[in-house]
Amino acid sequence: MKQRKFSSIFLVLLIASIFLPSCKTFDYFQITVLEPAEIFLPDSISKLVLYHNFQQPDTNSTSDLYKIFDDIKTDSCIGNKSLADTTIYSLSDLLNPMGRFQVSCFDSFEYKFPKSAEQFTFTDVGILKQMCDSCFADAVLLLADVTRYDKYDVYSNLFGHYIGAFEVMITSTWFLINPYTPKLLDKKVFRDTFYFEVAPMALIEAEEACRVRNEVLHEAFVLAGQQYGYRISPYWAETDRMVFKSGNKFLKNGYNQARNGEWKNAAHYWKQGLADNDQKNQAKAAFNLALASEMEGLLNPALEWAKISYLAFPDTINGMYKTILEKRLQQHEALLIQMKNPQPPE
Repeated sequence: MKQRKFSSIFLVLLIASIFLPSCKTFDYFQITVLEPAEIFLPDSISKLVLYHNFQQPDTNSTSDLYKIFDDIKTDSCIGNKSLADTTIYSLSDLLNPMGRFQVSCFDSFEYKFPKSAEQFTFTDVGILKQMCDSCFADAVLLLADVTRYDKYDVYSNLFGHYIGAFEVMITSTWFLINPYTPKLLDKKVFRDTFYFEVAPMALIEAEEACRVRNEVLHEAFVLAGQQYGYRISPYWAETDRMVFKSGNKFLKNGYNQARNGEWKNAAHYWKQGLADNDQKNQAKAAFNLALASEMEGLLNPALEWAKISYLAFPDTINGMYKTILEKRLQQHEALLIQMKNPQPPE
């Protein structure tokens, strides 16, 4: 699943769209970019086994609470094991296609590891080593603990319609352990809240409530699993880019080509637009050429065009796009290091 990524440039564009005339001079295109992992791991760690601490039978929980309107209830229909399974399998589905790691999920073993790294014993490390040996892995990624709390309420929007809002608060604790050293390679606690819109009054009837909560919680735990994947592996993310669509005939014709995915043809028109006597139109053409280059994966030319655009018309939007491209070029070196020895999945 590709992550939806938002940049601060779009806050600027949102504000701009409020004050600009209704006939906008710009539009947006989606672009998929490869983002680097948050942390670096040694090349020797290329095969992982995933495991979680919820190996007991999937019985109903008696301790997890949820809130419907103002009523606090104990969970009676969704077990933690199925949610933990969802988390590690979604993480596996994210990591394997990227190729940085070869990942397998260990689900045929029942052992409760400590929730705190400081409490691990030689016995615990020995069992981790056995898991690695059996899966030919270099390290174990352990979901040591996960807690949740969810609540549902109904709100009225600005148009007088009722909206069902579901919030899922998840705290997950992860350990990445090399049992052969032994060494704790990474420890991370995520605390996040995921929001979902569901049908108003959907959780009134018990049977329907169980079905809806099951769907929402599993979707939230998919996101919780992917959250750790973004920490250790490069990942694809979708974001938006602005393009100017009017100002002169060259900007307009180039935009029409870009809408059809013909970025080289679009660039041909926008280069002609650089000859416009209006500096603002020159800046728009250069800005669009930066986008065309980025769409083609040419980051260095994209940055050069963005600099030209900023020199012609140094406003916030041009400056922000230049900063985004500078950051992407800085990240490119990190991506080359992280992906230089990709491991194809079996």
